[in-house]
Amino acid sequence: MLPCWGTLMPYLFIRIKLMSDINLQDAVLIDCSFTGCGGTRTIADGKIIVDEKAIDAQGVTSKKLQWFPSEALSFKDKHNKRVKRYFDTIGIPTPLGIVIDKSKLREAEIFIESEKAQFFEEVELLCDSYEVTLEQHAIGANQKAGNERIGKIIKMVAMTKDDFRNTFKMTSMPPLVLSATSDEGAQEFSQILTDGALQRLIETASKLFNKSFLGKEKTTEAATKATFKLKDMVFNLSFANNALAYVADQFTEVLDGINSQTEHSGKDFYAMRSFVFELSTEESLLSLMKGERSESDEETASPELDVSEADAESCTQPDTTTQTVDETQVVDEAETASEAPETTTVNPVVPSKANTPSEDVTVTTEENAKTVIPGKLQGFGNF
Repeated sequence: MLPCWGTLMPYLFIRIKLMSDINLQDAVLIDCSFTGCGGTRTIADGKIIVDEKAIDAQGVTSKKLQWFPSEALSFKDKHNKRVKRYFDTIGIPTPLGIVIDKSKLREAEIFIESEKAQFFEEVELLCDSYEVTLEQHAIGANQKAGNERIGKIIKMVAMTKDDFRNTFKMTSMPPLVLSATSDEGAQEFSQILTDGALQRLIETASKLFNKSFLGKEKTTEAATKATFKLKDMVFNLSFANNALAYVADQFTEVLDGINSQTEHSGKDFYAMRSFVFELSTEESLLSLMKGERSESDEETASPELDVSEADAESCTQPDTTTQTVDETQVVDEAETASEAPETTTVNPVVPSKANTPSEDVTVTTEENAKTVIPGKLQGFGNF
């Protein structure tokens, strides 16, 4: 049974002004994470009795004892990262959780159930070897310390197997429906969704362009697959804004007839290259959303025609180096750059304010290595 946040409605209803009057509906709030024992225990000031002898607690690893090996618990982070990467491709992070299109809800539920099953399988495997792992950890701690005291303390503070098993949980948010109490609130939340979607697309497209198209004359097979993944992301996030749905349709036309599993050169390469570049900056993406794709942008789709002025410099030096990194991971790189969990925060923009001018796209040159830097994102305003 769904919890009640204000007035329950079939799904989130928001009315906003973009290219035309639209109802942003069929959006669902959902979230999921995995938690469990961290394998640490803080030792309070005072004495610990081991073999009827008092040991100063302050001498034990600065009061914090890793009584269970942290590497054996790393599977929690693995599953949390998988969930985050998946939600980043289909949904928009908000302070309340991930907002996805209702049409993706069943797929998301199947994914979460699969991750849950795999997570608890690993918990059971860990519990099956709990005593052995704990004993090996205590022996290793003794060897590192040069005495047997640490190992004895580890065994004193260790949890029982059942208590250890019960710490592992999946925390999930059932699909929630929200209702805005005012038109202003609806506009503000819709702006949060639009900003989140555009920021994610620009970051992903910029990484893909710099990695797989800048200075190159053809795509690898992996780069082609990454381009089609980007197209899927545009579709998945287009529920936030009718204008993004329009961009998704344009992307489909660009990729129509192009094999998604092979490398490409010539006209197909330049068609993909041009469109990925247009998604990689705030200015060009907003132009696409307004239906203002310029003639000079379209010229980059063909190698026989001159490239646009904004993009000409990046085409002058083909990259002859061997590419050794798999481009299929480009779509996921934004969230895997750091081991620490990341939270995307989007500052809502009051629609009545004037748009913040985007910064110019900067192309830096250092020994023919150029990087497209997306404009500063400070809220995309109204379209």
